[in-house]
Amino acid sequence: MEGNLGRFKVDLERLSKLSDTILADLADEATGKKVKTGDPKPGLMFRVSYQRWYSEAHEVIRQILPTRLQEFETLYYGSDKRKELNVITYAIKDWLLGIGAKVDIRGEKYFDDVGATYMRFQTQVEILNSAKLRFESSLFEVRQIL
Repeated sequence: MEGNLGRFKVDLERLSKLSDTILADLADEATGKKVKTGDPKPGLMFRVSYQRWYSEAHEVIRQILPTRLQEFETLYYGSDKRKELNVITYAIKDWLLGIGAKVDIRGEKYFDDVGATYMRFQTQVEILNSAKLRFESSLFEVRQIL
C-alpha cells in the first residue's frame, strides 16, 4: 500500500510541477512577454498541455476531493445557462476553442480573456494543490477520530 501511495505522491508532484510550468506560460501570454527568437510563443505550452493536465487533475480531484469537483469542472466548462459571454461567464474551454472577448469600436476587448483564463486555471491549480494536503493533514479524517 505504501508503494502505491508513494507512487501517487510522486505523480501528484509531477502534475503540480506541470501546473506551475503551464501557469507561467499563460502568465507570459497574459502580460504580453516578448520571447527570444527560437523560443516558443507564450501560451503555446498551455494550449498543448492543458487537456492532458486537466484529464489527470480531474481524476485526482474526483477521487481525493470530490466536494471540489463541480467547481473544478465549472472553471473549465463554464455555465450551460449563460446567455452572454463576459468576464464572469467566460471559461477556460472558451479560450482553448479560440473564443475571445468581443472588440469594441476602438478595437479594445470588452474584457481580458487571457487574464480570465489565467485566473480560472490558477484556481484549478490551487484546488489540485489542496489535494496534496489530503496526505499530510489529519484534518481530512476528523470524522474517523470522532
